[in-house]
Amino acid sequence: MNTVSEYRKWVKDIIKEELKPFLLKNGFKTTGAASFYKIEPDLVKFIDLEFSRWNTYIAFAFWFNLHIYAGTFSEEKSISIKLLVTKGSPLFFKNISFLREKEFEQYQITPATNMESLLNDIKTDFSSHVIPFSERFKCVEDFIGFAESEHKRLGQNDYSYRLAVMMAKSGRMSEAKKYFQESIGDREDLVKAAQIYGIDLNS
Repeated sequence: MNTVSEYRKWVKDIIKEELKPFLLKNGFKTTGAASFYKIEPDLVKFIDLEFSRWNTYIAFAFWFNLHIYAGTFSEEKSISIKLLVTKGSPLFFKNISFLREKEFEQYQITPATNMESLLNDIKTDFSSHVIPFSERFKCVEDFIGFAESEHKRLGQNDYSYRLAVMMAKSGRMSEAKKYFQESIGDREDLVKAAQIYGIDLNS
């Protein structure tokens, strides 16, 4: 196995033969060959595959993303990223390597790669990190708790804006205003975003 097409086939095969049965067993459903989702009462967890655009037979990279979107999707027959972006509110989007504190790490295949070892690494990531992490979130309030703990740990960060929106949607306006004030981004854009929920950041 030493071509890009062979590497891609290997990845798709291990998804079909290893990851798909495992994720289905853990309550996920499949949409397409390499995407999986699990619907909760007011959020959706979505996993998809991404290949590097710079892949060659010498260095081939891929990874899996975990998305969490707030919204009610129980009536939907299937879930796609397009649907989530259109109807949902983004809460979380990370390469799953984030869950073992190596956020930007990718799976790598080279002519010297031990494929069995790589497969074991992928299976371990899903069984030891992806499923335990995703199972923490049964509703939006669960995610708010996680985001608040991350906010305390990291300080001002990208969870601030998500917390602001979730608090505003929950009617917790004083908390929402605080998180809007702390959010990273263009001040004018943040003021406009807060105004959607009737919050004046200039007062």
